Amino acid sequence: MHFVLGLLLFVGGFGTAKTTDPEPQLIFRFRVDNIIVEMSKGAPATGKFLTADYKLDKNSEQLFPELKEQPIRVKALVSGARGGRRIATVASYFTAEVPLIFDMVPGDRLLIEIQEMSIRQKDGTWLRIRERSKPTYTIPLY
Repeated sequence: MHFVLGLLLFVGGFGTAKTTDPEPQLIFRFRVDNIIVEMSKGAPATGKFLTADYKLDKNSEQLFPELKEQPIRVKALVSGARGGRRIATVASYFTAEVPLIFDMVPGDRLLIEIQEMSIRQKDGTWLRIRERSKPTYTIPLY
């Protein structure tokens, strides 16, 4: 009996192994009203729209040269937060400016939660980037 239980535990572990294959990583840069946001300093609370620039990081460009200069698609949730709660949330693909329709005041913050990231391959199909943890960015407002 103990032998069968031990064998089941041993064999059961093979299906749960995680892949360690490298995947492309992106670098993000955000702008509020066309002003580049310094994450430590923040952005003005009077901003009307948010844009994002993103590209492959240096290591990903070396590991995946075929993906360099390919279109990237990013889906994100942009939320305005005050204290410990969200005021409002807008879903966006960052293909254009995201309107900041929130009534923000200094001391609030913008939360940007990346939901999906895909990059087009040379054959025209989209490669979904499986981040270990979906990046979340917090921008304080002044």
